[in-house]
Amino acid sequence: MWAPKQDWAFISAGGFHTCALKKSGSLWCWGKNDAGQLGDGTKNERHSPTQVGASTTWQSVSAATSYTCGLKKNGTMWCWGDNSVGQHGDGTTVAKTSPTQTGSLSTWQSVSTGGWSTCGIRIDGSLWCTGTGVFAKVNSTEKWKSISANMGNYCGIKAGGTLWCWGGNKYGQVGDGTQKPRSSPVQIGVQATWHSAAAGGTSFTYAGVSCGSRTDGTAWCWGWGGNGQLGNGTNGSTTTPTKVAK
Repeated sequence: MWAPKQDWAFISAGGFHTCALKKSGSLWCWGKNDAGQLGDGTKNERHSPTQVGASTTWQSVSAATSYTCGLKKNGTMWCWGDNSVGQHGDGTTVAKTSPTQTGSLSTWQSVSTGGWSTCGIRIDGSLWCTGTGVFAKVNSTEKWKSISANMGNYCGIKAGGTLWCWGGNKYGQVGDGTQKPRSSPVQIGVQATWHSAAAGGTSFTYAGVSCGSRTDGTAWCWGWGGNGQLGNGTNGSTTTPTKVAK
């Protein structure tokens, strides 16, 4: 019996568009395209996957609300779509409808796009985020293992397994037990057993939720829980990590 070929390797969903990599290394995007976030050279909305250029050397992709960034296998970073606050990190605020290389570095190993800022980790473990239109190093002498950027919120895990978050904190989505916005990373708890983290949020002042998993297989969430999104059996909010019920 004939069956469709299953050759998707990675997928990232933004606010109104989605991008994915095939095992071949080709990049495909679909959905809303008003800012050129699909990267196909147009601003035409696409209702099915459309290939982004002809390159088969894509390694990863991260879709945000209205822009996208990706890494190629040679360690270069490329961004396209909305760039109104310099989130591409190329020193401009010019939008692009097709992938444009950010700088000349070939030392990027991961990238995460937020609403207004992009963060990336280089092969030396240093963390860099866009602030004034260019990438600036996050002040840390330690190496970072992963980073998650969202609309005004950021969480990352250092090589030692500790969790650090910053950004908007109106509903406790930073997780440090307060509701004070944080302009630099603060450690969340004392545990050094964090495995992954995902920062969520809609802006510096609106609702947000963050979650993470530990090496023992448990999942934890914190921040706005008005719709039960914390997974702890309630619809209450919390300013510190709370274990997901199951």
